[in-house]
Amino acid sequence: MARPRRAMLLVVAAALLAGCTGSFCAAQVPGNLLQGDGGNGWASDADHSDASPRSESAGLVVRQTRAYADDGKGGNAGYPASLVLTTLRLFPTPSEDKLRDILRQQVQERAASQGIKVDQQSTGGARTLADGHRSLFFVFTGTVNSTGPLFTTRDATAKIVGEVWNCPESGTSAVAVGFAQVTNTVRGPGGVPIQTNENTQNWRELVGDPSGSVEGQRASDGLLYNVTCKC
Repeated sequence: MARPRRAMLLVVAAALLAGCTGSFCAAQVPGNLLQGDGGNGWASDADHSDASPRSESAGLVVRQTRAYADDGKGGNAGYPASLVLTTLRLFPTPSEDKLRDILRQQVQERAASQGIKVDQQSTGGARTLADGHRSLFFVFTGTVNSTGPLFTTRDATAKIVGEVWNCPESGTSAVAVGFAQVTNTVRGPGGVPIQTNENTQNWRELVGDPSGSVEGQRASDGLLYNVTCKC
């Protein structure tokens, strides 16, 4: 009898979760930090965002992704950077430690799609976000080894941040991955690439908080620090 009972419980749970899609609370960067609303060059990236939540696995997983980017052009002095913020409703809700470990592995595997060769060593820690949630994060340093939609300069240094936290009020989990170029390159004698002109402006805007928890980057208006996940 155990198996039929367990199957029935899963069906009921799936039905309940599937019915909650309409009230799904997707995490987002506050509008006042984005371009056109008093922001600093960052803007929503509609091409890589979901218009609405998606239900998967018979309703046991609901997700929505919101993407943001700063192309480093115009009056902004920083190099290109991007942020992908995914909100998940999972059954059961995983711990932050498990989410961080899964995300770290995925970042290592998928960084190549962003044209980045990732160093295997990483740093990380925990911090408290502006809305009081405790997050876990990790940071990789890599090298841009191919150009693409985001990075246009090969052999430059790039930073990658992964950050996760649970939002009990909304019954969701937030999973974020950010990329930021922090140096440029010039060609020395014989065409040897030389990294130069370090500029961490967009890296600071991405990860900064008042305490400088991530690599000492201090900013009260850091995008990740100010993400909201409440309805």
